[in-house]
Amino acid sequence: KYGFKSIASDYYAFADLDNTYPFNKLIDMFEVITSKEKRIDMVSGGRLHSQSQIPFIRNLGNMFYSHLTRAIFKCEIVDTCSGMRIFSNTVKNSILNLKQADLSFSIELTAFALKNNWKLKEVPILYRERLGKSKLSIVKDGFIFLFILLKVKLS
Repeated sequence: KYGFKSIASDYYAFADLDNTYPFNKLIDMFEVITSKEKRIDMVSGGRLHSQSQIPFIRNLGNMFYSHLTRAIFKCEIVDTCSGMRIFSNTVKNSILNLKQADLSFSIELTAFALKNNWKLKEVPILYRERLGKSKLSIVKDGFIFLFILLKVKLS
């Protein structure tokens, strides 16, 4: 968020730097968000499909939160926790005001966007095996994710 605050642009992108995301897909995502068809607020990389290399237990967690998010927000989003996104300047200040600054930032961003009726799109991306050890604690972070999802919905 510090970087986004420091520059002025029409569009902003971010992605995890652990080798899991294919940065060349940012081009496809940029084409979607800049399409003249309709205004899009944010495009996410959708990792939840059969070609992705998400470890089984993490995939289960991602699927759980995706289904829960669809049920709570009555939406069709597939990947609630993607760490690869592009958003427009029109939503920048809202993103800068989000509270989370750790692993739970992605789910807070998704929930906030859905609650505020942002125009969202997803572009399928491949997810590769990560470099290094994950900081994610499935149980601890899982409960934090659940709390944040419900907190945003009820606020």
